[in-house]
Amino acid sequence: GRRRSGRGSPAPAATAATPPVPAPVSSVTTIDAAVERLIRVMKLPDAAAAQRAARAAGYVIAGGCEWVDAEALLLGLFALSKSKSEEVQLAVGEALCFAFGNVGVTPAEVLEGSFTTLSVTSKMLLTGLDDAAPEAGGVAAPEAGGVAAPEAGG
Repeated sequence: GRRRSGRGSPAPAATAATPPVPAPVSSVTTIDAAVERLIRVMKLPDAAAAQRAARAAGYVIAGGCEWVDAEALLLGLFALSKSKSEEVQLAVGEALCFAFGNVGVTPAEVLEGSFTTLSVTSKMLLTGLDDAAPEAGGVAAPEAGGVAAPEAGG
């Protein structure tokens, strides 16, 4: 029969006439790989992972990726929006807000700050407006008696 090379057999020697085979050059860029990974994670049954992937997709789109990548991420978000999980649906909505909604949160605040979700950030912003003085653009709170009465002579 056939001869098997054992562990102790030396590897065949490369001849000087054959150049080494170069490593294949990948045409997949880092953003392409990230987009593919996000789409795969959005399809997982793990709701928490899908939420994080959806939000990340919104950040990628907002960051100005190529249209082909944005389209792929949007299709993934639209498919994910059919989830029965309200948290996942909220994450998809937040992703779309980041992508197209001109939200008041910068990528630096998301990456370097204590950002959690848009709804928490919106509540903090609205609370800040309620506490501000009316002349500073805040909303005046009604008196302790309940609803503020409308002004007469209006």
